[in-house]
Amino acid sequence: MSDLHQVFDALAGYLIGMALVETIVKPAMIKLTKKGLSSLDAHVDVVPDWLYRDEAAESEQEPPFDR
Repeated sequence: MSDLHQVFDALAGYLIGMALVETIVKPAMIKLTKKGLSSLDAHVDVVPDWLYRDEAAESEQEPPFDR
């Protein structure tokens, strides 16, 4: 029974850890990387724009769907 508890504890820890990485760490790293690439491109002009520009923010956004 103790082995079963260890398995469930490990699974719970894994799921909580992955949730934290996907919701906090990953978006923060993406934002920092895009900011760094943008500033690097301002100095050397060799970084492609698609690496740091957000296409969704630049395109015309549709109004919310109301019914």
